[in-house]
Amino acid sequence: MLAADGKKLSKRLKNYPDPSEIFEKYGADPLRFFMMSSPVVGGEDVRFSSDSIQEVSRNVFMRLWNVHSFFTTYAEVDNWQPLKELTHPNSENVLDQWLLARLNQTIEESTRQADQYKIARAVRPLRELIDDLSNWYVRRSRRRFWKSEDDGDKAAAYATLHYVLMRIAQLLAPWSPFVADKLWRELTVGMDVSASVHESDWPKAGEIDGEMLSLMADAREAINVGLSLRAQAAIKVRQPLASATVNASLRPLESIVVEELNVKAVSYVDEPTVGMDLELTPELRREGMMRDIVRHVQSLRKQSGLNVEDRIELAFTNVNPELTQAIEEYQDVIKTETLAKNLNFSKEFINKAIVKVDGSELTISLQKTAV
Repeated sequence: MLAADGKKLSKRLKNYPDPSEIFEKYGADPLRFFMMSSPVVGGEDVRFSSDSIQEVSRNVFMRLWNVHSFFTTYAEVDNWQPLKELTHPNSENVLDQWLLARLNQTIEESTRQADQYKIARAVRPLRELIDDLSNWYVRRSRRRFWKSEDDGDKAAAYATLHYVLMRIAQLLAPWSPFVADKLWRELTVGMDVSASVHESDWPKAGEIDGEMLSLMADAREAINVGLSLRAQAAIKVRQPLASATVNASLRPLESIVVEELNVKAVSYVDEPTVGMDLELTPELRREGMMRDIVRHVQSLRKQSGLNVEDRIELAFTNVNPELTQAIEEYQDVIKTETLAKNLNFSKEFINKAIVKVDGSELTISLQKTAV
């Protein structure tokens, strides 16, 4: 193990962070995870610094705990409870099917590598799964948890996310035992399972849906290309566009492509190509304004300390005619997205913010109201 500058660790040079400070600031588990996923467990050199531990803490453990917090927040709002036994969920939603395929793929790979004592190769797939869970599955599934109605798709989303988090706790247990056990204990309240993750059995991989994994990988690649075309044209993602053109193989994931590229429709071709209609009509621009307004209202809700289920009174002042038209045209969407009971153009509440929407200044204010 070497210092950050590539030199040997030396007490005389003091070229390494104090372990007690690492434990105090980040905890023992990020350090363990860094070590286990590094070349050092294979007898190769690795450079060690507090920045390395900070990166693992932020991109693995904070990311995982943010997903857990997201899950528990909405589960408490909906009073959702898991089954008594840990049961593999069944879902018709393609995102759930993909995530379960990714989980089985990770279990299979981590088990195979750990059985061969290739520890770094056993740990790294878990990091990749946590990244996919946070940056793709949860981000793509948020609206499913936001739904006010208690439908089957929402129940499937809860069951899938809970199940995957429990399996991640088991996969994490040998390498980062404290966080894994805390995660397990919080997820298993009321269940008839082992009290500690370290008393549970290592998970077994189910059937890996390779077709779904390949299809989602292709869709994500096409989406990246489409977003690059947006960036080249300096059109922000919140601004809706008329259409995109993608390969016909992505038809089963049309809803995901539409939402990620923020287009009104998708056209299909047989060639492996991606195209975007970048023309902005007045109607599309007004919808883009609405999306910006919703984002600012959500930010103000958070700054005002509101809970995710709190209803609000919402007011807009200092509104130019174009913004007024956009707000009136999309008032039902704005109310639904922000949990606003009413929109007002004359009042002004205590919680307020002055923002820019399409280059124009707008004052947004709100207050919590009774359900």
